[in-house]
Amino acid sequence: MKKLLFILGMAMLSTEALAITQTNVTVGLVGMEGNGTQVYVGIDPNPNGCTSGGIYFTVAAELNQVLSVALAAKMANKLARIDYFQSAGNGTLCKGGSIYVQ
Repeated sequence: MKKLLFILGMAMLSTEALAITQTNVTVGLVGMEGNGTQVYVGIDPNPNGCTSGGIYFTVAAELNQVLSVALAAKMANKLARIDYFQSAGNGTLCKGGSIYVQ
């Protein structure tokens, strides 16, 4: 039983995500992907090496709001703050948590 718990614990650690807050971000390319199932927000700078230079927001109930805030920041030429999670196992996959216009 102890071995099983140890193996399960190690498996959970390998899929753990790192929570990151990035401020003073310039919003680049913004759009819907995957038949409307996710919003892509390109960011600059991208110091953590996120895939394709951006963050993927995938919570269905929040997609319209994320898209609205990202486009507002882009069109007003304002900086943004983005909170996201980066996979510890695959350091390039970044999933969005929230976005704010600074």
